[in-house]
Amino acid sequence: MNELPIKKMKNLFSESGYHFTEQRSFICQELWKSRKHYFTKKEIFEYLKKRTDKLSLATVYRAIDSLENLGILRKAIIKNRVIKYKICFDLGQEVHGHLICKKCNEIIKLESKNLKNLISEVQSDYKFEIDNQIINFNGCCNKCQQKN
Repeated sequence: MNELPIKKMKNLFSESGYHFTEQRSFICQELWKSRKHYFTKKEIFEYLKKRTDKLSLATVYRAIDSLENLGILRKAIIKNRVIKYKICFDLGQEVHGHLICKKCNEIIKLESKNLKNLISEVQSDYKFEIDNQIINFNGCCNKCQQKN
């Protein structure tokens, strides 16, 4: 595992007044290994339980909440209001959205310089400081369109 992300995570925890416990470190490392996948809270717990029996459901859920508050985990809300999480590549600095297919539930990462511009414009126009954002576009992916 790359040392740099864990060091960044540890620093981010410390700067924000959170303790970077052995359990949180383990959770971060395991989520980093699977960083291309989206998980529900329950799926994260089940994924981690396969790797250790030293984590309780409450510990994992509290860690998820902390990671989300720190911007390390990003949230995507998909069909039927299911919330899925994915660890970020640049630990809180990344701005991206999601294209969510309402037929197959595929989540496609949307990266665009325009998203940063949109956030800056909203902050300026409304005199509102944004510290977290969820940008989701729901619709039908190309694969599902081709099926119809």
